[in-house]
Amino acid sequence: MLRDTISVVPSECKLRIIIAEDLSRDVIEALGVPLNLDPRFFRQHIDDYLFYESEVPWVTHPNLFSEAKKQSCMNFAFLRARYYASDAEFQAAQRQSGTFNVLRRLDSDRSRSGMRSFHSLSEPASIGLARSKVTTWFEKANDMKPVIAVILCDPTVTPGKPLWKEIDIAQGELRPSNFVGQAQPVGEKSLCDHFTQAYGSLTLYEVRHISASTQMIAQPALNIMIKEWLLVIQYMTAQVGRMEWEFQRPSFAENSGDLALLASRAFPWRRTMKFYKNWVRDILDHISIIATKENHTGANLLVDSFSTNMAEPNGLQTVIPDLQCILRRLDEISELIERLSVMASSAGSLEEARRSREALQQNRSLGLLSFLATIFLPLNFATSFLSMSPNFSASQNTFWLFFAIGIPLTVIVVSLIRFLRPGRGL
Repeated sequence: MLRDTISVVPSECKLRIIIAEDLSRDVIEALGVPLNLDPRFFRQHIDDYLFYESEVPWVTHPNLFSEAKKQSCMNFAFLRARYYASDAEFQAAQRQSGTFNVLRRLDSDRSRSGMRSFHSLSEPASIGLARSKVTTWFEKANDMKPVIAVILCDPTVTPGKPLWKEIDIAQGELRPSNFVGQAQPVGEKSLCDHFTQAYGSLTLYEVRHISASTQMIAQPALNIMIKEWLLVIQYMTAQVGRMEWEFQRPSFAENSGDLALLASRAFPWRRTMKFYKNWVRDILDHISIIATKENHTGANLLVDSFSTNMAEPNGLQTVIPDLQCILRRLDEISELIERLSVMASSAGSLEEARRSREALQQNRSLGLLSFLATIFLPLNFATSFLSMSPNFSASQNTFWLFFAIGIPLTVIVVSLIRFLRPGRGL
């Protein structure tokens, strides 16, 4: 049915957009054969690896930026935050994600368990950051067919809900006169619903612009991706700020587990932040390269009817400031995490030094007690030896015998210890 729909093109159609939420073999064949798609278009959307083992055969090779202007597909990676009210809900979401045809991890950076006790939420609640992808492909129009585009987006699990409800994808300004008949409950839209709404609300001018500059088809997807990034960054900034606040409390580090807990919270993001920044840099470099081309492509075709609109920035270059903002904020979060790690390490060293001083003081006190015990042990022996005499209390020489026996015994014991432990004292 999908293959038949693709084959039939109405004469009045100027732009055809196909949005696929999940990839199966049937979907890949139904899209790939009629549209003559490169298999790498699907392959780069399926996997979800930060790095590959040396033995695996399914490595996705990177594309050259020098060929970006010639390519008809774009692939962007980003993060999505999702709230889970309990472990059972998260496990149900994990089981459901295991049935998808694309590989996606709901807790890709393993920060969910570490951040759980840090949320001002109930104990079972948690927030997972999932790596996501959106992949776009386009084919320019000709005399026989219009512009055709394929958008691949990730499926959304049913358990849980988007962090802080969901991103705002409303077009333009919200006014009382722009009300809709029936609003969908907040937080119940999937990522595919967002893409469908974004591409379904394209204006006539935007359709004409896409016809003139085909790579513009990626802009609605880029806008959604950027909003997801900004939401995740807002969450990261809040959590790292709370870490800093916890660290500056006077009662912090009174418990030895505080420093270890702080390090465990910050480590997942410290480890994966470089990958996140590389994702944004790759997108920024890709957009910067093709933005110059699509500027010149559409300018000559749209001057007559849309000269007023063309006076304003149009095209993919409009998202460059947003991508630069995301990169700056990721750098700020990374610097703050590094600073917190250094502060925690320094505080740990100071705490260890303080404990070493306390242990040294205790050792000195124990050494003094040992010295006193060594001194009084021979005297105690002399007292016990003299007390065995029946007339000990009445004898006139008791006092003299005590020192005559005790002092030589003390000297002998001290000399023996010094001989057996040379250079270590008592």
